[in-house]
Amino acid sequence: MDQDLNIKLPAHYAPAIAVGFQGPENSFSLVEIGRPLPVVNVPQLGGDPLTGTADASGTVGPFLAQPAKAISIELSGEWAGSVRLLRSSDGGDTLSPLKAAGADWAVFNDNGVEQAWFETECDIGFYLQINLTSGTVSYRVSQ
Repeated sequence: MDQDLNIKLPAHYAPAIAVGFQGPENSFSLVEIGRPLPVVNVPQLGGDPLTGTADASGTVGPFLAQPAKAISIELSGEWAGSVRLLRSSDGGDTLSPLKAAGADWAVFNDNGVEQAWFETECDIGFYLQINLTSGTVSYRVSQ
């Protein structure tokens, strides 16, 4: 310990505090210079955005999401119809509509930007189901 640390009045004492974590064999392991506190490196960037323009109905994707990040949908253009975000955990074989408390979720009928979903799993793909009655919609799905 550094001998230059002086205890100042009024306390005349310093509390001893140890910071530790679960080490080998579930034992307490002190944080020291050679044994730093373990941390999780959370990626800062999402996957490549899914972008494009559609003038006919269809399904586009996938957007491969990273866990622990919100998924944003941006729609623009002169169009009428609906755009729905779908989720797949099996490489696109099954496309599931998103629900919140049993109600349809992430279904859009006009332009704007919205954080539509917060993914918690790895290897999940998202698709846009585009149902146009007229016009052209530009889309961007990103994190």
